[in-house]
Amino acid sequence: MKRKKLIATFLLFTSVTLFFTNTCVKGESLYDFLQTTNRENINARMEYPSMPKQIITPRQIKLPANTPVIIKSNETVSTRDVVSGSTVKFTVLQDVKSADGMVLIKSGTPVSAQIVFAKDRGRIGSSGQITISDFHTTAIDGTYVPLSGTVAQHPDDKMVLSICLGVIICPLFLLMRGEDAQVPAGTTKNSYTASDVYIKI
Repeated sequence: MKRKKLIATFLLFTSVTLFFTNTCVKGESLYDFLQTTNRENINARMEYPSMPKQIITPRQIKLPANTPVIIKSNETVSTRDVVSGSTVKFTVLQDVKSADGMVLIKSGTPVSAQIVFAKDRGRIGSSGQITISDFHTTAIDGTYVPLSGTVAQHPDDKMVLSICLGVIICPLFLLMRGEDAQVPAGTTKNSYTASDVYIKI
């Protein structure tokens, strides 16, 4: 029991001595330091560990196959001026939207196509023929969008008329040429997306 009292007394004496003796850093006691320190200047704050930045990835919207895309020709295409394999230009006439109303292909977007068959008008009233296909355009994010559809023109032949006039009136009518096939500027056509396309928003 005595030993416990002696230990307690020693610890108390040591604490009081340290409290009032000079500190090694600034030459003043801990008691003086606590009395003279301006508590208003003591600021404390807690910092939370930094959270990793959230990476935002683009959202993809599906443009289903067979979605209607109305296109319009930019120029008059005639068998007098073009041959098979030539490229012709169309334009998307109206916005193409998703089911929730988001524009996926803007109106005015260029559409390219190819003349897959062109036959110039011939003698004996034979008219020209032209077929345009292989349409494709781009979505708002630049994604390639293939389109299915065909524009074809084949005016009526005048072969019967040419032969009749050549036999009855003058053989020179056999040299009569048929009409040129042409697609006038401003011609509209319904095309359709050829496959599913995923567009980044």
